[in-house]
Amino acid sequence: MEPKIIAKQILDFQKALLNNLYTTAAVIQDHGEKITRLVLEPLPHVPDQNKALVTEWITNVRQGQEKVRKFNEEGFARLERYIEETP
Repeated sequence: MEPKIIAKQILDFQKALLNNLYTTAAVIQDHGEKITRLVLEPLPHVPDQNKALVTEWITNVRQGQEKVRKFNEEGFARLERYIEETP
């Protein structure tokens, strides 16, 4: 088998693996967020400021996950270009 084809298959496998990891992490994050909101919202003794802090934290986690995903996608795109351009 040609080394270029093998490298492309390895890269595709790693890319699929990472995408599955992100999808799983997103599902877990969604579930955790839902549970957190269900617990916090009905509690009258939790100040609104604390609830807002949790909401901000959830937003920051989501933004961080998206930045990491974008960074990895760009890296995979660079590797794919490198493999294609290599003789």
